[in-house]
Amino acid sequence: MFFNHTASKSTINFTNDHALSDDTTDIHFIGRKSTLEKLNQPKSIINEMGLATQTPSDMFDAMISRLSSGANGGGSSCSTFLPMTDKFANFHLISLPETVSRHNHHMSPHVITDMLISKVSTKKPGKVKLYVAGVEPGDVAPVAAAIARAFPLYNSKTSSDNDMDDNDDLSIDVCFLTETCDKFSNENMFMLQLASAEAVTKGVRLAAKLGDMTPAELTTDAYADQCKHIAKELGECVTYEEIVGEDLDKLQYGGLYGVGKAAECPPRLVIMTYTPPSSGTSSEACESVALCGKGVVYDTGGLSIKPKTGMCGMKHDMGGSAGVLGGFCAAVELKVPKKVTLLLGIVENAIGPLAFRNDDIL
Repeated sequence: MFFNHTASKSTINFTNDHALSDDTTDIHFIGRKSTLEKLNQPKSIINEMGLATQTPSDMFDAMISRLSSGANGGGSSCSTFLPMTDKFANFHLISLPETVSRHNHHMSPHVITDMLISKVSTKKPGKVKLYVAGVEPGDVAPVAAAIARAFPLYNSKTSSDNDMDDNDDLSIDVCFLTETCDKFSNENMFMLQLASAEAVTKGVRLAAKLGDMTPAELTTDAYADQCKHIAKELGECVTYEEIVGEDLDKLQYGGLYGVGKAAECPPRLVIMTYTPPSSGTSSEACESVALCGKGVVYDTGGLSIKPKTGMCGMKHDMGGSAGVLGGFCAAVELKVPKKVTLLLGIVENAIGPLAFRNDDIL
């Protein structure tokens, strides 16, 4: 199946185990500068991990002093090498903006993504440990999404110079620390937050992969096949159905049919429904939520053809459908107590004799 054709060999794991393994290649501490300064306290997590001997207080202070407070809305970093058992590991401090606008999340997820992209190479195997400091329980999911965006699954490069060997892998372990750079005290509650992080990460990476795929790979047929595969993996609590091609016209889905009828692969409406496991409440009494996504796998504009500068990038016109598909998968994995219905209008707006005219009534 195309889904496995170009998978990037990187895994993201969320854990409450803060210990470093001997094969760790990269160590990253991420947080606001005022938070990272607390790592140099006598009872900090760095001392518990045994890193104090590798990072003397004066060296750590020097690294902290090189960080900015992010007054321009961006991040900053300082790096060195730490001696491990039989090698050196890269050690990075990454600071986030101290203040953000009221429209932004206080953990600056966009900065986390940008800094990780610049600091972690996805072309080399290794074991990366990320510590995100200054996190409140409600911050776990958005921070997880920011980390997921930095490690895309899709890779269509064919050069052997850029490919890892079959036995190589890039593993990213993520730990969260409080504002005082401590572990979370309520471990049971925090483990639920880690489960949310895992589900959100899978959903974000799935959506990004679909958005990155070329139109030649992600046809309407291939997209539907992927949805079928996902529904099967999610289990019996998810049902799958689709309305394809001429059946859309017969059932009076004129807009969807009209836009997609000129393409080589037929348009379709994909419907996936999640019913929560029985918990003493009938499915009829469950609150219902509908997720609807626009899935135009490529939009030429049809007979209202787009100019050359406006057509490039139109493979992303299916981004809405990919986003809600990822959200649907996360909801199912978390077993939300709601009935969730996913509706994806999957079409290609192509040019041809069957393309609808601007004066048609659909």
